Amino acid sequence: MMAAGLKMPELAIGMPEAQRLAKASIEVAKNYNLMLSAKTVAWIQLGVVATGIYVPRAFALGGRLKHAQHTPPTKTDLTPSPESAVVN
Repeated sequence: MMAAGLKMPELAIGMPEAQRLAKASIEVAKNYNLMLSAKTVAWIQLGVVATGIYVPRAFALGGRLKHAQHTPPTKTDLTPSPESAVVN
């Protein structure tokens, strides 16, 4: 997900790697005696999902705004054209 958002395909992982990462995460969690309520787990899951959705968008927005700062503004001609003259 982050690989796509950051436009860095090198960071993308496949299903076998994702499964290995998940398994390793579970093994680490087994070594900690954390007792979390269902509400707490739900909030943590929401935070993780929201982060996965919005962080790549924030990076993309930051890149677009940075690009816009380095792009000189176009000159706008405010002189009315003859076609826009009002006839009374």
